[in-house]
Amino acid sequence: MEIASAPIIEVGKCAAVSAKRRLGYIIHYKRNVEDLQNKVDKDLVPLVANIRRKVDFVLRRGEVIHKVVEGWLHKVKDVRNKQAELNQGVGEITSWRSFTAVSDPAPLPPRPLEHFNAFESRQSTKKQVIQSLKADDTYLVGIYGMGGVGKTTLVKEIHKEVEETKLFDKVVMVVVSQNPDLKRIQGEIAEQLGMEIEEEGLTTRALRLYVRLMQEKTILVILDDLWSEVDVAAIGIPHGGCKVVITTRSRDICSRMEAKPSIQVQVLSEADSWELFRQNAGDVVDSDALHLVSKEVANECKGLPLAIVTIAKALRGKDREMWIYAAQQLKKSSFDGMSAVNTSIKFSEELFEDAETLGEARNKLHAAVDKLLSASLLLEGKDDGDVMTTLPFRLQLRKARTTQL
Repeated sequence: MEIASAPIIEVGKCAAVSAKRRLGYIIHYKRNVEDLQNKVDKDLVPLVANIRRKVDFVLRRGEVIHKVVEGWLHKVKDVRNKQAELNQGVGEITSWRSFTAVSDPAPLPPRPLEHFNAFESRQSTKKQVIQSLKADDTYLVGIYGMGGVGKTTLVKEIHKEVEETKLFDKVVMVVVSQNPDLKRIQGEIAEQLGMEIEEEGLTTRALRLYVRLMQEKTILVILDDLWSEVDVAAIGIPHGGCKVVITTRSRDICSRMEAKPSIQVQVLSEADSWELFRQNAGDVVDSDALHLVSKEVANECKGLPLAIVTIAKALRGKDREMWIYAAQQLKKSSFDGMSAVNTSIKFSEELFEDAETLGEARNKLHAAVDKLLSASLLLEGKDDGDVMTTLPFRLQLRKARTTQL
């Protein structure tokens, strides 16, 4: 028995030694991982954070990072990845015990933009713009239409959607307005990029902004409310890796800036105008006392969302006499109007002043109508060759005549 049991005892000793070694490996493995974690947390993490802050700061200034710094950061990333694998090997089995909750509150839905209604015409225009931006050969998209038609609201909605869908890594939007101040435009774009341009010269500022914009893989720049042609290159907006959307009242500005495509924002249909008017004036417009006069007021807004919303809200809760007065004033167009293009109005009033023949007068008429259509002060009629006046045109025309008197 003693002879037979000896090998068994030896095997048992070997098994015990092996088990002890394996247990030791596990203990030492965990201890080594913890030592590595402590060293990383104490030494490497603060160092990386300090370098990262410096790198982010100079990138916002449009400077170029040294190759040796980039290489060091890549090595750090490799070390951190290996460390993460080690930590996962130690902790993944027991990680389930750390669950303290199994759910989060549902996210709140995004707040809809004011006045942007889901009318089919608006949705189709938005879709057309976004589809154009997806095309590889698109650089600059022009959006034009008369004042108050909803161009700014449309591009704000586009801004929101392309950010949510990650169509662009970054989206910036600047209001240009009359008498463009390129330095201000550069500063606002830079600010939205987390960058500060200290230089004063326009050319140097443009170069700084150009370098910063080129660092983004895909970026959309929205220039809202252009009253004249703007040199995007002088601002510092690159032609490659960047796309631009402009809004303007003038189709000619889109053409001069070589917008492809140029998309017109149309006025609302009569049915959509009435629905928007009801939303802002209240259900009282359906009453017998106000229905007819409220329809007159809504029709005088000529499908312009800004006019519809402003007038409907102003009349909300007012008595019938105020509604009648508003209808009369709208028909007379005697209240202060939006700042339309005075040049186009003056051009049309002086249309026949120097015409000596009927043919010359006819040519002047065609030129004037084309100019007013381009400035969105006239609309194409239902029949070929017909045109319709717009509310801004009538307001500005009356204002110009009053000024002359």
